[in-house]
Amino acid sequence: MKIQMRASLTMLLLVVLLSIAAAATAWWQGRGISRLLDEHALESVRSIQQFAEGSRRRELALKSEILATNPGFVGYVSQALAAGAEPGGTVDAASIRDLLEERRSQYGFDVAAVLDPKGGVVVMLGEALRTRQDFSGLPLMLKLRAGAPAQTDLLLHDGKLVLVTLSPMLRGATIEALLLTGVEIGDAFVAEIGRAAQVDAALVAPTRDGFVVLASTLDVAVRPLLAAVVGAERPIAAGATPEDSVREFDLALVTGQTRASAMPLFGAPATALLVGIVPTTQHAVSTTAIRRPMLIAGAVLLTVLLIGGLLIQRALVRPLTHIVEMSDRVLRGDIQVAVRNAGRGDLALIAAAFNQALAGLRGYKEAIEKRNHKG
Repeated sequence: MKIQMRASLTMLLLVVLLSIAAAATAWWQGRGISRLLDEHALESVRSIQQFAEGSRRRELALKSEILATNPGFVGYVSQALAAGAEPGGTVDAASIRDLLEERRSQYGFDVAAVLDPKGGVVVMLGEALRTRQDFSGLPLMLKLRAGAPAQTDLLLHDGKLVLVTLSPMLRGATIEALLLTGVEIGDAFVAEIGRAAQVDAALVAPTRDGFVVLASTLDVAVRPLLAAVVGAERPIAAGATPEDSVREFDLALVTGQTRASAMPLFGAPATALLVGIVPTTQHAVSTTAIRRPMLIAGAVLLTVLLIGGLLIQRALVRPLTHIVEMSDRVLRGDIQVAVRNAGRGDLALIAAAFNQALAGLRGYKEAIEKRNHKG
């Protein structure tokens, strides 16, 4: 095989191998960096969730405390309840309802209720908990009975999530009644999280038959799939450490493969989870944005190598091939040759030496032929 052909095949093989290596590197690096971007997006979801939960919890607790410790409000409610303690008397629920409705609008509660000291409903305002008439079995109630101050927790009732605060209304050391206030956690909360973190979000709650999506920025059609995937993950135990309270998983949607994570909502994994989902469009765009520059850089590198190979072939391989061909002719007895395409530098010196040696051989040959002719 000629040197020029061998060099061309070597160059072709080198280009093919480098192309494969560049493509594999771009794919692998793109996959790794895309995974890091997904994890960063999901970490942002968790940070924003914690901030949103903390702000809502503090705001609700503060407003509830202000209302439950207001002497005028507590005295009015106590007086209306006292009417029912008299023989043949009834609780003035209408008066309590009017005042409570006024305060509910003033403070922006979705739910507001006055309970008797045992947890029975006297007046309930708001749709989320309207059908519930007894709160005596709530862990919040048990803590209050044990002497704890106002308590806040997340409730799931009739498919609705409500963050509630239960506060004692005291006259002296006596609990006259209990004030229950709450805000719904639903579509508005999910939209806020998704908008701030630039992801899709969903509220998922466990039921007897698995999980159900209560609110989400995803299409309704993919919600059962999301609920099934979340249900297949390892359960999050109550009181788990922050590291063990997060579940990250792959999610195959109709629009493509992506990443998602689930975290307890308001620290209550038995009540609901908030799931953050990296949008498939964002996932694809970020992957493409990473791989494209790498592929372009690889193409530029291959082009440079190809041009360099062509220059090497022109400056070195072709002259060397010509010298080899002339050498082959000399070995076959043809010394009437000369190297004319010798390139530059050391090859030119080799060619000059080759031509000088051939010229000497031709001189010896001519001298021998003349001597023989005379003889």
